[in-house]
Amino acid sequence: MKPIETHLITVKKLGINGEGIGYYKKQPVFIDGALPGEEVIAEITHKAERFMRAKTVRIKKKSPDRTVPFCPIFHQCGGCQIQHLSVNAQHQEKKHLVVESLAKYANLTLAPGTLLPVDKGFKDRYYRHKAQMPLVNTKDGIMTALYEKDSRKAVPMKTCPVHHPAINRVNQAVIKILNDSDLDVFDATLRKGLLRTLVTRVSSFDESVQVTLVVTIYNHSLREVANRIQAIDGVKSVAISKNYDVTTHEIMGETSEVLAGDDTIIEANGSLKFKLHPKSFYQLNPPVAHAMYDYVASLLTTEKTGIDLYTGSGTLALRLAKQLTKMTGVDLSEDSIKSAKANALTNDLKHVVFLKDKAADGLKYLLKKETPDLITFDPPRSGLDEKTLKMVAQSGVETLIYISCNPSTLGKNLNVLKKHYRVKSIKIYDMFPHTSHVESVVVLKRHPVS
Repeated sequence: MKPIETHLITVKKLGINGEGIGYYKKQPVFIDGALPGEEVIAEITHKAERFMRAKTVRIKKKSPDRTVPFCPIFHQCGGCQIQHLSVNAQHQEKKHLVVESLAKYANLTLAPGTLLPVDKGFKDRYYRHKAQMPLVNTKDGIMTALYEKDSRKAVPMKTCPVHHPAINRVNQAVIKILNDSDLDVFDATLRKGLLRTLVTRVSSFDESVQVTLVVTIYNHSLREVANRIQAIDGVKSVAISKNYDVTTHEIMGETSEVLAGDDTIIEANGSLKFKLHPKSFYQLNPPVAHAMYDYVASLLTTEKTGIDLYTGSGTLALRLAKQLTKMTGVDLSEDSIKSAKANALTNDLKHVVFLKDKAADGLKYLLKKETPDLITFDPPRSGLDEKTLKMVAQSGVETLIYISCNPSTLGKNLNVLKKHYRVKSIKIYDMFPHTSHVESVVVLKRHPVS
């Protein structure tokens, strides 16, 4: 066997996935478990042409920001990446990630005052209002689980300290019901079994709970199980979603069906109410999301008309519509658009229109009719696709507001947008404490026409 290769490495910064980054012979080394400022003995686990991966064997010089993880399975579960870093230091590292990504991918240096302080005062535990947990067989029966980092290996767990307490309580009750039933867990290798994932969402408005069982096929026993789940205190809606495809990364199937209780639960942001179907998108940390949407609304001055791409259930579009004379939301998901239209009716916002289409195609159609004052977009982690990006850049719209969940794709997108727009401000929100995820609100203003 080859001897284990270890090196003493000084960690310079935090990576996009929460790993420490140092250098050995000028080659970057991505080190699991290491923090900026630390000197660690790192064991090399993978060598590539331009980088190496390693794990921390021993810390010779510890960061003053290192803290003891509060989750007993932090080192196994891949749900959180930086629980061993203090919350204040997490905020600073997330700011650094954004600044470095803009410099690396867009060659942008932010002017003083452009990067605004991170909002504080939000919960850093029990903050997630939605959980999607695979169901697994254990010696103790069916249990909920999460996956190890970069793996499909499930780590069984009864509760999670970043999930809302109602989710932990309801999930344990659901698991008891499933273990009392004759339903079995799906085995992807054998392609046998019924139960795949337990999806639980709790409203920040009234703490009502929506439960969805992701299954391979419909089984008549599911309706009885759904009735029992609906009897759990706080549960208002129980649905199933069929998904047999073992190759997909999607949790739910294309459709969902409510078997017991109400079709929706209610979320709220101030006076706005939102009806959420089982497949409706809504931010997983509503208090932070509401603060972020309120901040975006506060940025509006003379704008009267707007387009919201990737609108989801229409939450941002409807929040901004209170200050605009016309707003149009675009999303490809039929379920999301259905929810968005219902939400517009619920809130009596008749001047908001929702369009089911790809972002690029919907934007092209709308720009042919008129040029709005504002375009907002909250794309997936992959950022704006090339077609949409080019169209936005050349739209001539005065103000763009880009809500990003990935500093790398944000930087790449801004590299294109900077030819027509300047970055006026960036505000970072810690939507997912103890993870490496960064949520940024970027305000862009069109360059003056010469």
